[in-house]
Amino acid sequence: FQDLLVALQKGQKDPEEIPISIDILVAEGRLQALRQVSHHVHLTCLQLRELLTLFGDDTMLAEVAALFLNRLTDPENCKVLRARFPKAKELSNLRQCVGVALALPWAQPEQGSHKFDLAFSDQRLAVSLLTQIAVKEKLANLHSASLTKPDGSVDAMPLGVPKAWENEKKVPNV
Repeated sequence: FQDLLVALQKGQKDPEEIPISIDILVAEGRLQALRQVSHHVHLTCLQLRELLTLFGDDTMLAEVAALFLNRLTDPENCKVLRARFPKAKELSNLRQCVGVALALPWAQPEQGSHKFDLAFSDQRLAVSLLTQIAVKEKLANLHSASLTKPDGSVDAMPLGVPKAWENEKKVPNV
C-alpha cells in the first residue's frame, strides 16, 4: 500500500505552487492509474481514507471510493471512511456512484440521517434493510420518519416505520 501511495504522490509539489488546472490534471491521472489497478488491490478502511486525501474534488472522491468500496477487507469499519465525506454533496456523489443501498452504514448505522426517494428500487431496498436491522434491535431506533407523498402531502408517521417494511415489496413506491 505504501508503494502505491508513493507512486501516486511522485512528483507532487506544494499545493500552493500548483495552478488549479494542473492540479486537476494530476488528480485525473491518479484516478486513471487507480482504475487500471483497482481490481488487484484490497484495502482496509483506513488505507482507503488515506488514499482519498490525494483527491480534493468531490466527484473524484466519490469515484475513488466507488473503486474500492466492494474491495475493503474490513467493511465493518466504514465509519472511519465516512468521516472523509463530511459534506452532504460528497456523500450524495458517493451514493450516486455506488447506489444508496451499498453506501449506507450497515455495520454502524447509529446517528445516521437518511432521505430516500422510494420511486427507486435500490432506495426501497435500503429502507427495507434498515427496517430489518431496526426490528432485530429496536424498531424505535428508526425515529423522526416521515413520508412525503407525490401530491406533496406529508405523513408524519406518528406510529413510526411500519414493521411490514421489512419486506421490500411492502415499501410504498412513491
